[in-house]
Amino acid sequence: RYPKPDGTVCQSKSFVGEGVKLDCAGGCGAVMMVTATFGMVAAARAVERRADGRALRPSRRTPGNA
Repeated sequence: RYPKPDGTVCQSKSFVGEGVKLDCAGGCGAVMMVTATFGMVAAARAVERRADGRALRPSRRTPGNA
């Protein structure tokens, strides 16, 4: 589903020309802030692990041993 400037959504992606903005009018501004926060936290944890000398491999947690 793709957001439209009027707030509705459509099932097909429309291709726009010049002047494409990733702001709240296009539905991407708020999403960017959320995903950027998650990305920065993940990057910070990776840097901390690297600085501690630990491997950057994902943990092997399963729902039973978390």
